[in-house]
This record gives sequence, C-alpha cells and structure tokens, in this order.
Amino acid sequence: MDFDILIEKAEDGYYVATVPGLPGICVSQGKTEEEVLSNIREALELHLEGLKEEGIPIPQKTEAKLKRIAVPA
Repeated sequence: MDFDILIEKAEDGYYVATVPGLPGICVSQGKTEEEVLSNIREALELHLEGLKEEGIPIPQKTEAKLKRIAVPA
C-alpha cells in the first residue's frame, strides 16, 4: 500500500514524519530524512497492524494536500 507522508524539520534539527489520512496518529522522527523515512515506515507497519487487530478499517487510498493559509499574528 502507498501512503502520503508529511516530513517537517523541527527547530532542534530533527525531522518529524506523520501519515495524514489514517485513523489515529502515526508519527516518527529521525536525525536525517533517510532516518525519518526508515523510522516512519516501521511505525506505519506497526500502526497498520494495530488497526487490523482493533478491527478498524484501513483506507485503501489516502491523499494529502499541503496548503498555506494566513491568520492574524
């Protein structure tokens, strides 16, 4: 299965990856983009296992879009 992931660079220099579009929260971090990709792949596999065990349906197709909005400071 293919999933869109979001990778952000945190203020501390670590990369944080999330998987939008899935039930629950699937997140991981790493010192490099390569490390965070490896870590989020492992986290996603475990997350999907947990969803299956709980009987929660896994979306067959997810799509994430990144949009920028403005709000007053």
